[in-house]
Amino acid sequence: MTWAPTIIPPSPYFNSEHAKYAHGQLFASDALLLGRVTYQGMASAWPHMEDSEGEFAVRMNSLPKHVVSTTVEQSAWNATVVRGDLATEVGKLKEHYTKDILVYASGELTNVQIALGLVDELKLWVHPVVLGEASGCSLRALRRPRGRPRPPRPSAPAA
Repeated sequence: MTWAPTIIPPSPYFNSEHAKYAHGQLFASDALLLGRVTYQGMASAWPHMEDSEGEFAVRMNSLPKHVVSTTVEQSAWNATVVRGDLATEVGKLKEHYTKDILVYASGELTNVQIALGLVDELKLWVHPVVLGEASGCSLRALRRPRGRPRPPRPSAPAA
């Protein structure tokens, strides 16, 4: 079954190909890493969407979530608050999970992760329509400072 959201009206910006891609990304992941604002928005919506969105919403709700925040005191929605040194904490998550750790939105968090060399693969899904206000992900963060070597690529597991 391919997920196609029922809450988003038919649009040239989201169709069955987009739904298939979103489904593949979510089901290829072991966990979500989210900034506070994204977490709060998603946590208020997704728990109520299993009837309308089926297996995609069930997967979204059941995945462990890690919320990077200095202000969130209590977490719900299968979430743990990440505090302390981001590089250390994300490193622990990368060691713990074998599949992808998916980040939705969370532009400021993404910028910091890029700057710290924590991103192994970056897949941007750019929408031509933006609603509301957001700080966004700056592509300037993709530039590596002069003299800073590329982080080593993880070696392939032994067969």
